[in-house]
Amino acid sequence: MKKIESRSLKVFIVISGFLVFLYLMMTPSRGARALPDERAAPALAAGSTAYLSDMGRPIGVAADRETLSALNAAVMAKDRKAYERLFQNGRAFLVQDRVKLVVLDFEANSAQVRFLDGYHSGKAGWGVREWLKSSP
Repeated sequence: MKKIESRSLKVFIVISGFLVFLYLMMTPSRGARALPDERAAPALAAGSTAYLSDMGRPIGVAADRETLSALNAAVMAKDRKAYERLFQNGRAFLVQDRVKLVVLDFEANSAQVRFLDGYHSGKAGWGVREWLKSSP
């Protein structure tokens, strides 16, 4: 009797674990980015002052829209050489997290910005719209 109960318990635990796994895989992420963020880009418009932030990491910015697409493609393909080549060729540059900027334009999931402080002050570029915040 104990052996049957023990086996039934093991089967129950395995099935329960599998169902929890399926549930987690089928539901949207519950991470910080899944929650509405009042500082996120949708509240911003062209001409707004904003900050570029990616959780404390330096951020790659493209000189133009085509380069931003190339940066995204390199990241998605995990092609480190292609990614680095864009920076070496001067088509992309890094900015510090929470750098102040003015939004020039939006297009789909990207934003054209001009930096107001930091090493690249006065320089314009294209970045990921999701990383724009209305406050630092």
